[in-house]
Amino acid sequence: MIALSMTDGDRRMAEEVVRETLLSAWRDVDQIDVAASSLRPWLVSLARRIVDDWRREPDDGAPVNRSPVVEAADDVGQALQRMMVLDGLRALQQPDREILVEAYFRGRGVRDVAAELGLPPETVKWRLFFALRALQKVLLGPGSDDV
Repeated sequence: MIALSMTDGDRRMAEEVVRETLLSAWRDVDQIDVAASSLRPWLVSLARRIVDDWRREPDDGAPVNRSPVVEAADDVGQALQRMMVLDGLRALQQPDREILVEAYFRGRGVRDVAAELGLPPETVKWRLFFALRALQKVLLGPGSDDV
């Protein structure tokens, strides 16, 4: 709906904006602030920049190839998956989010995480286990314990 309003109701162009926004988000996924409450403002600003750029292009009637030559379906799928995980992380309690980010997103070992957080390694292992279960419940919904 937002992309449609940005393109003055042009459905085809709105679909292009959404696709380009997701591709840009995937390429810039490292810039996402994990602690932010929502991805929506960031995605809307990306979409606005894309629409503004397209409106500044000269209209000489020549078709414009706006998309890079990439495996678009794979890129969009990966971007959506990353965004879902980041939204899931935001829904977790701060201690769970912190330990998952340290261990999985920053690629640190249990001993390194334990030293960073001032915890015994066994405590880190247990917290990781329960934090992963909490993330699983957020991403898959209630009843996901059996997965």
